[in-house]
Amino acid sequence: MLEYIWKKFKRDASEVAPEAEPSSYLNIAGQEQDISVPAPTRADRRWARKIRNATTGDVASALISAIETGQNWRVWYLINRPLRETGHLLLGGVKSLGFDGNLRVSEGLAKAAETDNVTAAYLLLKFAEKKQTSCADADDAVRQEIEHYTRSTLIPAAEKPGSGVFALIAKTFAQLTDSHSTLHRAEQQMMLAQAAIRAAARGHEAHLDAILDNNLLQPRQFVEAYMNSFYYQRVFGGDRDITAEERKPFLDWLKHRGIVDETFAEEAAAVEVRVNGQKEIYRQSLARGWKSSERWLPNDDGTVVPPGADQVEICSRDKDGLPLTYVFNYSANRVHKIKGELAQAVEFTQVCDAGLAQEGRIFLDSMRIDTPELVWKKGQPFRLRFKGDARG
Repeated sequence: MLEYIWKKFKRDASEVAPEAEPSSYLNIAGQEQDISVPAPTRADRRWARKIRNATTGDVASALISAIETGQNWRVWYLINRPLRETGHLLLGGVKSLGFDGNLRVSEGLAKAAETDNVTAAYLLLKFAEKKQTSCADADDAVRQEIEHYTRSTLIPAAEKPGSGVFALIAKTFAQLTDSHSTLHRAEQQMMLAQAAIRAAARGHEAHLDAILDNNLLQPRQFVEAYMNSFYYQRVFGGDRDITAEERKPFLDWLKHRGIVDETFAEEAAAVEVRVNGQKEIYRQSLARGWKSSERWLPNDDGTVVPPGADQVEICSRDKDGLPLTYVFNYSANRVHKIKGELAQAVEFTQVCDAGLAQEGRIFLDSMRIDTPELVWKKGQPFRLRFKGDARG
């Protein structure tokens, strides 16, 4: 009957949308009361008549507005405007009408997370579910569709205040990830670490609860994400480092959930001081002109070898003002001087600026901060163990 109503709606704008219905793809457990579409008002019906033949662009704009204002009957109506084209291809004037899904679903979910409109998020995911039910191998198609939207929304939703929407997305995503490969799970863990760091930076502790309670990250993985937030935030897709003030809600939440304690907090603070010092050296080295080197350069016997992990370089000028590049490979204990197309192997002592070799080593070391090991015993909070420390 619900399916009949859903289809009938496309012909009769006065019908009321079905309430939240159970699904093997969407996990709405505990949020049933948050999902409800009211009956249309007279104003809604007048509005529906005006927008019945709206273009896809106008539908998309109206949808964002309806989500933002919580007019969820309109959200439902807009999502269910059938996609079609009007006009004549040869004569020109072809227009796309109705709701075209795809990117619009993602945009709508982001707006729902911003305003915590759980009903709108549910309707958008329900649209994605129903869109695939007529496909061959419908079960796989639906799972992939829902997982795609929840996966792509987790990180942006982590930065939004909508705890109800984030919970819906998190537990729905968790429901669909049981059969992932080891590699896929590793990628998933990195993504969820990003979500946790960003949620914590904005004080969204309920989002962290949702990630933990749905087993998307285990306690150790939360602690690893917290420690990783000390380092270069660009690794996690950001454009700057996270500040100590932004990191504090993460630590407070970890302590509140019993994952770490005050002793861990003191140990982590010592690590952070050391990391900040290393990062400052790294920034100064970059400003000086140092960078990692990916050059393949010749050995003395003429064979060309890969750069390895210990190779850095810096560009300078020779006595005539011409470009001169020094490439230091510390694992191979060799240095190349590059002028124009010529790469010449020289001894470290033959480098004109005697301090360059030491500078390069310092730069290389600044990218390799010695991180402590996480130690955990059942029933106890996590600890940090440093080299030479016999604890744990």
